[in-house]
Amino acid sequence: MDADIIILQDLSWHTLQQRRLIQPLVANLKNKRLLYRWTYPFGLQVTRDGTTVTLSSPEDIPQSCQSCGIKEPDLSEWIKLTLSPKIPELPQREDWTEVESPKSKKKKNKMTPEKRKGRDE
Repeated sequence: MDADIIILQDLSWHTLQQRRLIQPLVANLKNKRLLYRWTYPFGLQVTRDGTTVTLSSPEDIPQSCQSCGIKEPDLSEWIKLTLSPKIPELPQREDWTEVESPKSKKKKNKMTPEKRKGRDE
């Protein structure tokens, strides 16, 4: 029994979203017939005239596009996705204070009739 086995990378939702959002850049690379490949976990490696350029964050866009000789596409949605969320500052909690309850409010061990019988015997 002959069977073909195909092994594929299991990519996270975030990686797939990033790849989808930089499609305008990939389209420009295809139009210029430039060789590119995806890197793991996320990145785009482009080869032009024997020089390799890697794009892995929004900061790499200007230099990568200039090196590849392509116009910078609008990747604002990708930039928004890659920004770290701002964590709101939480209000400070007051320090704990120890409170003693009066003896009259402390719980007393109540005995059920079954327990009393065993004790009386």
